[in-house]
Amino acid sequence: MTRGDLAGHAGTIGVAVQIKRWLLVALGLGFLGLTVDVFLEHYFTIHSMREPQWIPVVFGPLAGAIALVAAWRFEAVSLWLFSLASWLSLGVGGLGLFFHGRAVARNFGSLSELLDPQALFAILPHAPPLGAPMAFVGLAVLGLLVHTCAVRLERMARPRTRMASVVFALAFLLLVLAPLSPMLIHVLF
Repeated sequence: MTRGDLAGHAGTIGVAVQIKRWLLVALGLGFLGLTVDVFLEHYFTIHSMREPQWIPVVFGPLAGAIALVAAWRFEAVSLWLFSLASWLSLGVGGLGLFFHGRAVARNFGSLSELLDPQALFAILPHAPPLGAPMAFVGLAVLGLLVHTCAVRLERMARPRTRMASVVFALAFLLLVLAPLSPMLIHVLF
């Protein structure tokens, strides 16, 4: 694409930049809202917090602030920091899944109990939700997708590829199914 080709698309690029900025604002507010939810769930379920439970509570506002700054400044450095925060959010979600899974596994005596639906009904309502940390993963995938599109815009590159469409569809499914996963487990088992 040459500069002459881009001259006709200047309005389209400007609209795309504004959409990316609003998506970054939505992701920033999502991280901040998720932080409030995580704090309330971690604190009020056991009336105190252990050290690993502070990881998402501290990380959420940092990621939210970085996303809001990236939306405001929309420059290479702020977008790079937002990309780093998105990758770290994947790690925070994975770590949360590990801790939640370990807490659920401690409640089961054996593998046969894990496969017993009555044991699942007895333990899962009182165990940490396995789908909750996936909210950080969902925000991370959406953040990486926005970052990829923003970098492409910054370089004035080609339109979105088929792979980006697949990643976007998977991220949407994650965001829809993650909050519903405890309910789906309850219904299916």
